[in-house]
Amino acid sequence: MIKQKLYLDTSVPSRYHDDKRPEEKRVTQLWWKNELPKYEVVLSAVTVEEVQKTGDSDIRNKLLELINDIKALPVTQSVRR
Repeated sequence: MIKQKLYLDTSVPSRYHDDKRPEEKRVTQLWWKNELPKYEVVLSAVTVEEVQKTGDSDIRNKLLELINDIKALPVTQSVRR
């Protein structure tokens, strides 16, 4: 069976480590563990760039590790337009 493709923007992995929103953090972590594997997950190179700009180096490293194995789609000219 072909998996549906799922695009994640920066807000999804950001919630995974968001102590300011404990309920959203808990739900995101459960979803990541139980639901994410059901999809072919992609994100944008822009998402990776945004994560790399995270001010807190500990959180930045955790986020980069979290998204490390997710395919990043390139930003093309048509996307920029």
